Amino acid sequence: MTEALLEYSGQRRMPSISDPYRMDLEKERICFIGYDDGSYAVDYDIPIDGEWTDLTAQLTFKKHPSGLYLALLEGLSVLK
Repeated sequence: MTEALLEYSGQRRMPSISDPYRMDLEKERICFIGYDDGSYAVDYDIPIDGEWTDLTAQLTFKKHPSGLYLALLEGLSVLK
């Protein structure tokens, strides 16, 4: 993930992931996709250095028989 953030920012320093609750939530982009087995996927645009970006975290939440979820970061990509 570090390499992806450095490549995306084009800087030599690690960019700062911003607290989304301190940002304009009307510009927040999040997409939920539900599956028949109770699992779901989430695409979430990552806020960096105080700005919403088009760098998207792709996560999967797999439902465990215990009722809990296993969260998997599938990747980071730039979605248009």
